[in-house]
Amino acid sequence: MLVVSRTHVGLWPLIMSLHVRNMLSDKFHVFSQLFPEFTVHDTVLDFGGNRGNLLYFSNGVIQPLHYTSVDVDTDALDVGKTEFPTATWIHYNKFNWMYNHAGVHNPQFPDITKIDYIWSYSVFTHTDYNDLLKTIEWFYTLGFKKCAISVLDINNTEVITYFRNKRIEDYGSCIDVEPCGNNNIVYLGNNDQLFFNNTVLPTLNLQHLATFYNLTWLETQLKQQFKNVRIEYLTTSFSPFIILN
Repeated sequence: MLVVSRTHVGLWPLIMSLHVRNMLSDKFHVFSQLFPEFTVHDTVLDFGGNRGNLLYFSNGVIQPLHYTSVDVDTDALDVGKTEFPTATWIHYNKFNWMYNHAGVHNPQFPDITKIDYIWSYSVFTHTDYNDLLKTIEWFYTLGFKKCAISVLDINNTEVITYFRNKRIEDYGSCIDVEPCGNNNIVYLGNNDQLFFNNTVLPTLNLQHLATFYNLTWLETQLKQQFKNVRIEYLTTSFSPFIILN
């Protein structure tokens, strides 16, 4: 249910389809911590992989022939395909509140054979809970060894401060998210809309969406539906990860 809305100040920022490459976007060290047993012979599904920053920053540890990026953004995939032509680039034309307003709501998942490791960073931080569950169900059909999915913690003040400052930078103001920690799911739409505890989010053409979870609640819910699930923080990571084995 939408419970709060305020008129935002300023123009909506232009969303860049290509993820930049800098120290902040280099997450391969996090990947290596989560998958220390990974070898150059293993296959990787980068779900929400954009133009392949994970592959790029791996410096050859991930082999292009063993790498698959699935993304809603065709422009990013085209760039990745040009840079790494032997990797696999798959367009998943699903509606996304930030990145693919023209997508469909219930597309079939891509036809992918067995994958060793699944990495999904900063994807389900911009979708609803239902999308997270449906995708995890599909992940389990791929026979992976291990899967890591980043999420946002509603009770992490550093995270809340970061997103508030980013929205103030982009829009000139931001509604206060910090008092919302007693909710299980909190969605921040643009800088001025808050949704609480929706498992399915309405179709909204937003410029920005940030999804925060109560981690205790989330882990409990996932354990009821899936086996071998835990949520953990890494000391070098901004976000906690859902770990599936």
